[in-house]
Amino acid sequence: MKKFVLKCVSFMPSLHKDHIVFKTAFLDPAGGKENRQRLKARSAIVVVGADAADRKFVLDSWAERCATEKIYAKIYEMNAKHSPNIFGIEGNAQQGLFADSVIKDAREKGINITIQTIIHPTTMNKDFRIRTFLQPLVHQGRFFVDEENQDELMDEITSFPMSSVKDLIDACASACSMIPKQKTAQSRSAEAEAHLRYLRESGAPMHQIERAAESYGKVSKYEDLEDFIDKIRSS
Repeated sequence: MKKFVLKCVSFMPSLHKDHIVFKTAFLDPAGGKENRQRLKARSAIVVVGADAADRKFVLDSWAERCATEKIYAKIYEMNAKHSPNIFGIEGNAQQGLFADSVIKDAREKGINITIQTIIHPTTMNKDFRIRTFLQPLVHQGRFFVDEENQDELMDEITSFPMSSVKDLIDACASACSMIPKQKTAQSRSAEAEAHLRYLRESGAPMHQIERAAESYGKVSKYEDLEDFIDKIRSS
């Protein structure tokens, strides 16, 4: 089998938290039907963010062989630190019971966290899953890792698929797979113009059109909307 090497780009220093439009976290609790084969496996959490250009940024990662109580604490710590839109927990086999227990515990403690049980296809092995979700991102230059603070993850990435430890890179692939595809600036601009044109042709008052244009501008910072409004005014 041809070795698949992930060549990552360093985390962009200029990245600001406001540039991230969607965040996911994923936990592999290292349990379930393969438990006897995974005695050396660690529980792993990876947090990934996406910007409007659909680039993926690994924001945080953690892996450790530890007691259930510490896993709970780490889930809540990561949730408080990053506020992910979705916190996925692997739910294959007995791991689904763990996800249910976290949901119940968080509810009892009044912790605001959006947990989603993720069921991986049983026909898809770990290496194939990692290739499927990470390889396109890497080859397109849309995958970024903070190499200074993600040493363990970088070790797994650079040694894949030869490394016997793949807890973090697998969790990373799962976190990336949970992020909905972001629209490109071009498609968002086209969508905005189509909406504004519809408002104009349906006889909507100019102040309503301008309000709609401003809402698009605040979200996506289109540079061509003002020109488009001028065209509408003159039509």
